[in-house]
Amino acid sequence: MKYSASFPPIPKRAFFLFLILFIFFSQSVIAIPGNDPGYAVHSGSYFSDFFTATHPSIRSIEIPGSPVKTGMDDARPLEVVLDEFDRYLDGIALRNLTPGMAVAVVHGNDTVYTRCIGKKRVGYPDPIDEDTVFQIGSNSKPITGAVIARLVDRGVVDWDNRVALYYPGFALHDTYAGEHLTFRDALSHRSGLPSHAGGELMVPFGYEAPEILYRIRYLEPATEFRTTYEYQNVMYLLAGEAAAKAAGKNWPDLAAEEIFIPLGMHSTSARFVDFISAKNRAWNYWDNNGTFEEIDPLDYDAMSPAGGVSSTLRDMARWVRFQVGGGGMEGDLLLSSGVFAETHALQTVISSSDTYVSGYTLGWFYSFLDDGLILDHGGSATSSTSYVMIMPKEKIGIVVLCNKGISHSLPMAVCYTFRETYLHGAPRVDLYEAFRTTIDPSFDEIQPLDALPDPHEGALPPLPLRQYEGAYHSDYYGRIWVEQSGEGLHLYTGANPVPFTLSPWEGNTFREESSYTAVNFTVGADGNASSVLVGMLNFNRRNGTFVRVQ
Repeated sequence: MKYSASFPPIPKRAFFLFLILFIFFSQSVIAIPGNDPGYAVHSGSYFSDFFTATHPSIRSIEIPGSPVKTGMDDARPLEVVLDEFDRYLDGIALRNLTPGMAVAVVHGNDTVYTRCIGKKRVGYPDPIDEDTVFQIGSNSKPITGAVIARLVDRGVVDWDNRVALYYPGFALHDTYAGEHLTFRDALSHRSGLPSHAGGELMVPFGYEAPEILYRIRYLEPATEFRTTYEYQNVMYLLAGEAAAKAAGKNWPDLAAEEIFIPLGMHSTSARFVDFISAKNRAWNYWDNNGTFEEIDPLDYDAMSPAGGVSSTLRDMARWVRFQVGGGGMEGDLLLSSGVFAETHALQTVISSSDTYVSGYTLGWFYSFLDDGLILDHGGSATSSTSYVMIMPKEKIGIVVLCNKGISHSLPMAVCYTFRETYLHGAPRVDLYEAFRTTIDPSFDEIQPLDALPDPHEGALPPLPLRQYEGAYHSDYYGRIWVEQSGEGLHLYTGANPVPFTLSPWEGNTFREESSYTAVNFTVGADGNASSVLVGMLNFNRRNGTFVRVQ
């Protein structure tokens, strides 16, 4: 067996959770059950019909004592809203929906409200505070857009420069797209690649950034270049790495020098080691059938521009003040007005009608509704979640950090409850329940898998297990290894030293025991396996077939 041990070990019981979670990273487009386009929402956009509780997915979950208030043409007094919002958070705390949460509201250049709830670690006394460090997942993306904006302002790069000029050797399966892809294309999710492309090259294959960016050329596009929104992490990795090369820096240093240090975000970093070594950090959890189960944090350095930032409530409030303040804070402009405005401008349309348009900017989801514009983003990182919402017209922003995942439906609901309360009065429905029932099932849509049941009585036995052993290759995924282990097999992927366990299921079909998906071997004329189809890696343009090479 030959493989690199550079990838951090992950507990087997959580391995498949990590695989799904990394590919997910942050919600992109969600369709409310029924596939009714009129009720489509993405992570950050919603439409008025959704909040009337007429849709079956949220009907009958009204909040007792929260009457609907309508007909309000103007926003309500902020101090009244904050008082109501504080009582709402009292209820969230009592429901025990997350081990810990930190919330801040910004108005103009001031942080007007902060609230910390719960504990950094279950079973320990230390409370969450404004300086507790959380992984923020895909809320790294707006930061990446702002870092590149700083370079645009100084003429180091331009939004419409071809990325390959700064990252030589980069290519895509669509040769024209690879040669002509710009920073604008990469940041606005219109590369043509299938949704969430490349995430599986980090988890479970354990590749570093250069290997990920090399192998992405072997993935066939899902759409034509510059025609369709498809949410990506790998394109943010590319944009960040290309910008860093243009500036002569590494990415974490560039992010610190361009954004974190100037904004006074002293506890914020794009390096995993800074998160894991922080004395005041949140521990990560997921809800396992009503029990908060601790999950080891995952090192996202290989995709840092897409999701590798960690930060605190205090620092994120400063980031939100920068966004609300038009690219400056406390009277100092960090970005020119034109370049800053470009980061908030709609670049790629996701959906639209006579009453709304939703899309993506250079780092933010964009929703123009009948009651105003929203810029927002969610983030998920191994069971910590975040949500940031900007209300440009009102000069208000809100940030929510949680140390529970997987979905960011809770911090998203907190943000939207504040907005609804501010503009219209208390929402009719419990938005957490509404978003949970629409967002959480979308995990299955990102990586749809067919689970195998337990083997049936009388199932055909496999061949002698040594006949499946060996190395197998795929251009996109690279190499996997299969070894005998007891009465089953171990499957090793790329640079990851932690194996998947394969149990005999029926003949040459084995079951991978974290996802319950099929691993099908094809046997050659010599009686040994000649190829293998790994079910959990065979989805959405990814070809899970590996050919034996030794």
